[in-house]
Amino acid sequence: MATEDKREYIRLATSRPVEFTVQRRTYYGSIENIGGGGVFVKTSQPFSIGQEVSMSFPSPPFEKEDRTGTIVDVNPKGFRVKFNHPGYAR
Repeated sequence: MATEDKREYIRLATSRPVEFTVQRRTYYGSIENIGGGGVFVKTSQPFSIGQEVSMSFPSPPFEKEDRTGTIVDVNPKGFRVKFNHPGYAR
């Protein structure tokens, strides 16, 4: 029996650089997948579920996109962010 994908937004595989801030400290990583509800950020830095994140990344055809969100999952490869204001920008 197939399981139903309950995501509200389509998730797209990508490789985009991202600059993000957690607790007033700036880090760099790469976005591995993105959707209207959030992103997965690849980074070797350790973070915790519940931390607030602000981020800026290229978002063609626009120059860049600025988003805020909350870390909702962590693993050794990085973390998943749920956007505070879901949906596709612009």
